[in-house]
Amino acid sequence: MAFAQQWAHAREAIATAKEHQMSGTLTETDKLWLDSDIKKILKREYSYASLFDDRIIGRVHFYERSHNWNGENEGIQTYNYVTYKGADNQGSEYYTNSYRFNVLRTMADAMRTSMYAAEASDLQGDAFAEDVKNRLTSILEQTQSTVQNDELRYYVNNTVWYATKQVVKERRMMEPR
Repeated sequence: MAFAQQWAHAREAIATAKEHQMSGTLTETDKLWLDSDIKKILKREYSYASLFDDRIIGRVHFYERSHNWNGENEGIQTYNYVTYKGADNQGSEYYTNSYRFNVLRTMADAMRTSMYAAEASDLQGDAFAEDVKNRLTSILEQTQSTVQNDELRYYVNNTVWYATKQVVKERRMMEPR
């Protein structure tokens, strides 16, 4: 998975740059990596986890609006609101309107939380990449085990694919080569 590999590479490059800084053998590339790390710390929106957060929620809202699911559009079309008993993956709670929106949003929230936890971990290299990959695939599998609709499965896959691809493209432009 390119997302996990690129994120692991960036973490390794920053760690190496910090080691070079401590030993006094800082190169120009190390300075660029340290600058990208400082920008990430000062402006949280540039971290991998926060970019993933923005992109996955953006995709969920895209489906919400394009399919008129109204999960969070209160007041726009109130006549579309119906209260349903919770779905299998929603517990026994009641939710308003779209089951599809709730499936996507629940999955996105779980992935967002998991990516922030991965960002806070001390893992490096292949172990980190494998951890991120396992986090994403386990949440995908858990979500899809409760979904009976092929179209919704496609939306689940597409939401994660879109978020990871966008983060890879955006971070590739920000990071030194």
